[in-house]
Amino acid sequence: SRPGLCVGGEQKNVVAVVRGRDVFLSQHHGDLTWSLALERFRTTIQDLGRLFDVKPAWIACDAHPGYLSRQHGHRLAEAWDVAVHEVQHHHAHLAALLAEHGRTDAVMGLVCDGVGYGADGEAWGGEVLRGDLAGFERLGRLRPLRLPGGDAAAKESGRCAFSWLWDRFGEEALDHPAARVALPDEALRRGVASMLQQSVNAPPSSGLGRLFDAAASLLGVCTRNHHEAMSGMRLESAAARSTRRPAGDAVVDVADARPDLFEIDTRPLLDDLLLRIVRGDTVDDTAWWFHDAVADGLHRAASRAAAETGLGTVALSGGVFCNELLAERVARRLERDGLEVLTHRLVPPNDGGLALGQAAVAAMREGVD
Repeated sequence: SRPGLCVGGEQKNVVAVVRGRDVFLSQHHGDLTWSLALERFRTTIQDLGRLFDVKPAWIACDAHPGYLSRQHGHRLAEAWDVAVHEVQHHHAHLAALLAEHGRTDAVMGLVCDGVGYGADGEAWGGEVLRGDLAGFERLGRLRPLRLPGGDAAAKESGRCAFSWLWDRFGEEALDHPAARVALPDEALRRGVASMLQQSVNAPPSSGLGRLFDAAASLLGVCTRNHHEAMSGMRLESAAARSTRRPAGDAVVDVADARPDLFEIDTRPLLDDLLLRIVRGDTVDDTAWWFHDAVADGLHRAASRAAAETGLGTVALSGGVFCNELLAERVARRLERDGLEVLTHRLVPPNDGGLALGQAAVAAMREGVD
């Protein structure tokens, strides 16, 4: 079989070389937008090739046109005159998990993260897939929220909270008491409202990570992400302190978005969250309830997918499943239904595992058993 190089993602970057049936993963490089990380990324590619005596006959990369890893991969492919395999972000997450478990059969995937470049060019991140190493089909998604300011919404969690309120209440969200908590500065709030109203610099995203940002903001747990996943980590920590552990059953709806796609509707989740805030429930108990309600929604989505496909295995991947509490609540519900649950044990569920998934998909395309 032909050797190859997999260049991973942009954040939490890891690269890999493929030789025969073996995949050799590199150390963690981190965020390639940092110049030192990018330099180390390039050096590691050369080092791995020499160390394992691999001269790549193909290169695998993410499909996101803006990723520095993809751009470098295409430059190398042109210089070496080799083929490029672009692998959709969430397919790579699913494939990494299948590769870990030595599976080539089709499974259902709950692939949840902050953002990944979708097959339709939009931002994905709360996906219900049917897939194997050869390909995938998108069965369902989290109801998309617009991200006012684009990447700024990933840093300022109040923007995500306001977008969630806007999705539920429309223009009435501007003066909603919760909006004043999420975005206290009136000028900023009106500016964000204008972006949403005019759909300017407010791309839609089905990312579950942004929903955790929104909830953390509304609960006052985290108003700004000073590092990636800060909101989610603080929300999980708060939930772990809960003494009541209120159940979140039957909060989130699953309904048809269009004939070929169903949607996890989070508007009822927002209604209940605001009710609990007004009622004075503790932040810790509400954080636990939020995790449990989201887990129940993901479980309902997977149950629908199981009924539609007849598959009995669910794979949990994507950075959101670094949240052990959420992963445990989802897995418990799925296993109670008699479904097999696959989770990561060798590579992380986040983008640190993408290179392995890219290797598995590209090797399948190259005809490796």
